[in-house]
Amino acid sequence: MSTIDRLSERGTSLVTHARQALGSGASSLPKLLEAGAMLGVAKTGLRAATTLARRNPALAITLGVVGAGVLAYRFHRRRADAKAASTPMKLTVHRTADRDGDAGDAHADGKAAKKTPRKASGSRGATRAKSASRDE
Repeated sequence: MSTIDRLSERGTSLVTHARQALGSGASSLPKLLEAGAMLGVAKTGLRAATTLARRNPALAITLGVVGAGVLAYRFHRRRADAKAASTPMKLTVHRTADRDGDAGDAHADGKAAKKTPRKASGSRGATRAKSASRDE
């Protein structure tokens, strides 16, 4: 048997084996093609980036530093968002006006002063009458 015959037989057996493998896994064929295309694009992009870095080392270093800064900022924001989501929000309500519309007196710390309840209009006269009766 010559070398060409052995290679031919080996090639046909490989093709037969590949056809059987693809026939049983035909549902995953589009995923495999997509993954292969992505690997090809990544390989081409890496080759272009390597060529650019060799020709312009200062630009490559600058892009590396900027990329690292962007990644660090992204991780910082993600950590801050996760922390904000895990802590419950505390709400405080400050009363700024009475129902009458009076704002009242404000203290230096920004809180409204406690108002004493208003006396009825007739109570003033009753108080004078009581004090007058005490004087007698």
